[in-house]
Amino acid sequence: MSLAPHQERVVNEHAELADKVTKLYKFITEGNTFPPLPAAERERLIRQYGLMKSYAAVLLERIAAF
Repeated sequence: MSLAPHQERVVNEHAELADKVTKLYKFITEGNTFPPLPAAERERLIRQYGLMKSYAAVLLERIAAF
């Protein structure tokens, strides 16, 4: 099945977002950079991660509807 241009953009957007979600997760869970951040900044990054995951889930729903 061939995708319309706007559908291809959604697929590409999801792929890019999924990469960013993975990188943010690794930043939060691995290494020594995240723990020393101020608590408020850690909370913002964790909230950002959750919102990005939700956004990615919506994009997947849209892709599944194609």
